[in-house]
Amino acid sequence: MKNKFLLALIFFGLFSLTILPARALDLSYSRGRIEGAANVVPAAIPFEKSSKDPLILPILMYHHIRVYKDLKDPVGVNLSVTPRFFARQLDELKRLGFHTITFKDLRAGQLPPKPIILTFDDGYEDNFLYALPELKKRGMRGVVFMISSRVGASGYLSLKELKEMSSGVFEVGSHTVSHFGLAGLPAQKLRKEVVGSKKILEKQLGSPIVSFSYPYGSYSAQAVREVSAAGYDYAVVTRSGFASLNYPLTLYRLRVVEGMNFQDSRLARKKVRLLSRVDER
Repeated sequence: MKNKFLLALIFFGLFSLTILPARALDLSYSRGRIEGAANVVPAAIPFEKSSKDPLILPILMYHHIRVYKDLKDPVGVNLSVTPRFFARQLDELKRLGFHTITFKDLRAGQLPPKPIILTFDDGYEDNFLYALPELKKRGMRGVVFMISSRVGASGYLSLKELKEMSSGVFEVGSHTVSHFGLAGLPAQKLRKEVVGSKKILEKQLGSPIVSFSYPYGSYSAQAVREVSAAGYDYAVVTRSGFASLNYPLTLYRLRVVEGMNFQDSRLARKKVRLLSRVDER
């Protein structure tokens, strides 16, 4: 009898694992609580919920804004959105009633209706050439996560460009010193990547760095602790979903790709109750 019971448990566990990917795509909402993947937070991450009901916020993830059609580089193509389509996406967000904010706005707690955060990983120069003008034209804002060792490198933002971007349109966040995946890094190296990038960028820009992006979405419980100890208020991962602010150092994002139509996406669902205030206590 015990053997049958154990076999049943094993079968149920394996069955559950097979259906998780399908459930992870379901990001419908009920009274502000995420029903999909964004509820799945690694048990090892040492953070507790601040309230019974999650506070929900969409965070979009971009990399390159450029025209790029090299079929031999499918990863590069997948990480690229053309300037023309990027402009159309911004217009769609405005039509849907979204207002762009930064993590510093989030920390201050002074938020507009339907806030949304646009993030740009790595700090590519095309963000300055194409994203900045389109955002500025519409009075919108974004967050660029800069790899500190690549400031001024070929294809990346120069310090002058980074300063111009951060003068009103962009918040600058940290994307580590060298862009290593953090899960499994030795403790000393991990700390250097997390703390070092913050210090470098703060010295270069003369303003606090409050947000962080885990390279490749790679993180561990130790990495989260280091990010917290370094003084970051928010950190984003690459897992797909709406962000729950009850887990500020493992915030989910929605990857944006060329051809993505926000009008027909989850962002446009009328039943979605998005964050209206940072703190409801």
